[in-house]
Amino acid sequence: MSDKDAEEIREILSAVSTEIPKLLTAISDSLFGTEQTGKYAEAVSDFYKSLREAGMEEDKAFELTKEFMDRSNMAGMIHDIIAKADWSEHREGDWESEIEKKVKRKIRERLEDEDFEIE
Repeated sequence: MSDKDAEEIREILSAVSTEIPKLLTAISDSLFGTEQTGKYAEAVSDFYKSLREAGMEEDKAFELTKEFMDRSNMAGMIHDIIAKADWSEHREGDWESEIEKKVKRKIRERLEDEDFEIE
């Protein structure tokens, strides 16, 4: 390994060690902040309540609500996108924009499938 390669690796590791914690904090705040959590809980509760008021049995309403939660869980969507993606094709600088594109596309798909809004 050349000195130039070693320096590049140090720079990359330095950037990763500073930027990833910031990114994780921002994601965590946007997904699990008090306001977002309250809206999510309200949406889930309203979904379940509407099923029960329509006469659905408790067990079936619970199962459908569980599916609704799985489909509208942003953290789970992001995890699935990252875990299932094949990142071997992408160069170093392309990962960030590619992740963002995949996350946005998946969110749009989920929102089209459900009547669930995220602000």
